[in-house]
Amino acid sequence: MRIATVLAALLVALVSQASAADKVGYGPWRFGMTRDEVRSSQAHGPYYTFRNNDLGTQGGDFEGHRVPISFGFRDDRLWKILILLYQDGDYESAVAALERAFRHIERTFGATEVPALGLGPRSLSDAINMASSLREAPTGKVQIGAVPMPKEVVVYSSLFKQADGQYWVFLYYEEP
Repeated sequence: MRIATVLAALLVALVSQASAADKVGYGPWRFGMTRDEVRSSQAHGPYYTFRNNDLGTQGGDFEGHRVPISFGFRDDRLWKILILLYQDGDYESAVAALERAFRHIERTFGATEVPALGLGPRSLSDAINMASSLREAPTGKVQIGAVPMPKEVVVYSSLFKQADGQYWVFLYYEEP
């Protein structure tokens, strides 16, 4: 009788752990999904396939705004969700996108850090000050991330400036 109780408790723990893992991702997409399962979220389609066999959509949602989202697969399972928040040549718009990412990370995960300034929580003004270095630089990157980083997901955002003057701001959700 005692062994049956222990086995039942183990089974409940394993099912709970699996259920928690199934819920990690972004929006309707969860890590471990197949390509067909990702495509099944028809409200965000149509989906297209990249040369490397990853998927993308122009119909993603980030806080009520329609945005492009890319889905990375490893061993035919979803492991990375990349949300494009901005891509163009206006510095102020790029910083505004980084601010949206910062606030999203802070609201969703509790605090945000700017790794270039050291570990630990930072303010939005710290992130914007780091980004100001990109205004005159030919290229560069500013990165922010959740702190502490959750065990079940790696969440961070990057603002890139390319040599052609284009700024890109991405928000990443990755399986650890």
